[in-house]
Amino acid sequence: MLAGPLLNTTNSYSIQALKQEFNCTGAFISNELNRAEMRHLVKPDDFELCYSIYHPNLLLESRQCLFLQTRGCRKTQIDDKCLDRCQKSTEVLSLDSDAFIIDKQRGSHNNLYAQQHFMNTESVTQMPQFFGRYLIDMRVINTHTHIEVSPLELVTLFKRFIAGDIEAGQQLQSVVTQTSCQQYHKGL
Repeated sequence: MLAGPLLNTTNSYSIQALKQEFNCTGAFISNELNRAEMRHLVKPDDFELCYSIYHPNLLLESRQCLFLQTRGCRKTQIDDKCLDRCQKSTEVLSLDSDAFIIDKQRGSHNNLYAQQHFMNTESVTQMPQFFGRYLIDMRVINTHTHIEVSPLELVTLFKRFIAGDIEAGQQLQSVVTQTSCQQYHKGL
């Protein structure tokens, strides 16, 4: 059993607890850690560290309707039909003019995303053999990130890059633009 990327595993103690208490065989390491913090992680034997190198940057999931104030939803409260049927997306600006994307998929709660997808290819080249698996989240969330290839071509580029093809990594940087990975360099 793998502890998923939304668990936000950030230290060696949580890794050890996942192994001992929940019998996990691996865990996704938080994207909030920088490279130096990752290198200090200690994992038990027979435990796999995983990392999400590409995904929409989820900031918040809410059971409350975030569209009542942004898109003029006519309902006064959420009902059982909202979760199953509602599908909306909009962008809101903070007081500092930072954009945030509110997205509601059918069958899901309201989600708030950062304006750019997270993409960290440096973790693959700078920390070889550290991670046993990588996640590439291909959900379609309309952020400011631009992708100039088809989803199949994008997955193929990621697969080639993870397998060691440096040229594929360079292609990824040119066909996927307006992404963020500042946490990897600075931490939070």
